[in-house]
Amino acid sequence: MQAENINILWSYLIVEELIRNGIDYFCISPGSRSAPLTTVVARHSNAQKKLFYDERAAAFHALGYARSAHKPAVLICTSGTAAANYYPAVIEAFNERIPLIILSADRPPELLDTQANQTIKQHNLYGQYAKWHNTMPTPSENIKPQMVLTTIDLMISKSMGDSKGPVHLNCMFREPLEPKKEKIKDSYLSLIERWQKSRKPFTKYYTSPIIADKNIIKEVNGILEKSKRGLLIIGRLSKEINVSGLINRLRWPVFADITSGCRFIKSPYMIQNFDHLMLNSDFLLDTILHIGAQFTSKRLLQLTSKVNPENYILIEDSSERIDPHHTVTLRIHSDVNPFIKRLSQTLSIKKTEKGWIEDILNKDKQISGIIDDQMSRDTLLSEPVIARLISENIFSQNGLFLSNSMPIRDMNTFAVVNDAFRFVGANRGASGIDGIIASASGFAAGLQRTTILLIGDLAFLHDINSLHLLKNSSLPLIIVLLNNNGGGIFRFLPIAKYEEIFKPYFLTPHTFTFQYAAKLFEIPYHLVENKSTFVEIFTEAQNQNKTIIIEAKTDSVNNYRFHIQLNQIVQERVK
Repeated sequence: MQAENINILWSYLIVEELIRNGIDYFCISPGSRSAPLTTVVARHSNAQKKLFYDERAAAFHALGYARSAHKPAVLICTSGTAAANYYPAVIEAFNERIPLIILSADRPPELLDTQANQTIKQHNLYGQYAKWHNTMPTPSENIKPQMVLTTIDLMISKSMGDSKGPVHLNCMFREPLEPKKEKIKDSYLSLIERWQKSRKPFTKYYTSPIIADKNIIKEVNGILEKSKRGLLIIGRLSKEINVSGLINRLRWPVFADITSGCRFIKSPYMIQNFDHLMLNSDFLLDTILHIGAQFTSKRLLQLTSKVNPENYILIEDSSERIDPHHTVTLRIHSDVNPFIKRLSQTLSIKKTEKGWIEDILNKDKQISGIIDDQMSRDTLLSEPVIARLISENIFSQNGLFLSNSMPIRDMNTFAVVNDAFRFVGANRGASGIDGIIASASGFAAGLQRTTILLIGDLAFLHDINSLHLLKNSSLPLIIVLLNNNGGGIFRFLPIAKYEEIFKPYFLTPHTFTFQYAAKLFEIPYHLVENKSTFVEIFTEAQNQNKTIIIEAKTDSVNNYRFHIQLNQIVQERVK
């Protein structure tokens, strides 16, 4: 253990205890007050280090990493407004229960309320959006070093426990901030001698899995057995689940959200076009079985409210309420995979109402034909076509990250089933368009797989500085950039009828193309204008496993018309 002074020693205890707990991915932004923490991470051979020009990109990268790695990244920043730039990603992490650890450096207490440079009140900076927060006292030999270790172990347990999320430890440091040699008493170091000789955390926390007991399984079974018309919804999932056995026993139509990863499962009961199916089909349901968190489709949310089934069973691995229309009648907090396994083992194969499921499957097939026909007629490279082409041509080993606004909606609506599990990520906690490039780069790092990012032009502009993360990354990010010259999603809202307000204040046209942004960050770039060229370049990028920006110029007016026309045709032909 190399510790030249008390600041370096406490920083070492913090970093080493994190690493002993398996948390070894550090996202560092440069700054003076955080020098003790940065020094220790830089020296530690078992620490993975990632450097960031700005804290906002660092936080979203950490968010993406934690989403796919299923463990937190550690954010380190200096004092002042640096930590405030983490806030949007902290909100996203809180809403989606993604673990995140923030170590903000701070000035000592005597400098607060003195107008000392780069000094703000950082304690409880994130308010209700931090699962846990604390301020570490300035390092002192008057405080046991064990306190540092147990605080770190508690912090990790709060971030990784039953209800995962962001945690914040504010670390006050007096000078010297550099590794200047100052004597530390041998008696002080002897207090952690046993810990030094070990490779284990000082305090180990265990969280037992939450498994529903047999009485709950029996109750759910009884409801499912009596149901004549049921629907299985699979919402956003934090990890892969094995749902095939349950699908085969229920024999209910399955509406799987794109963020579930189950959207691509090949099953006779998987309804590919459920968003269009709901346009004019009456669903008389007595039971909905909902696995996972919320879903993307607005029509599906409206359907669950309109149907108001006698039984709405929701199973999720958190205790949070997931019920925007207040329709859930049975809420089960349980680890999803073991629950599904036990339910499948005890559930009799369902006999659905004769002709009902067949009618839904036939309509789904009919809608697929209509979509294929309309896409073949559309000579332009539209956004729905690109979503379809990505789902058809993405390699099974690659990840997929979806930006908010139209990209995630189009992929949810137009992706095809191809029987390959997809590692799918999206920031749906608060559904913002900020930090998408940084999030996708972190998602690839946590996944350790090449990742495809589907993103719109405004989201790209919003996070364009995060392109610097891609230059030296060993994990390629293939960016498919949809450029419709503004916020095309707003054409679907009532405000679009008011042209004098809509165009300048909502559509926000910019007239940019992005080849020079790619050139600035030394990223290969292609502008595509037709389907065949897109597929060729997209496939080649996956084969070569390289970072690239593929920009597709689309027309938001044409895109809007395509959606409206397709909806009209489905409503006319599918009854």
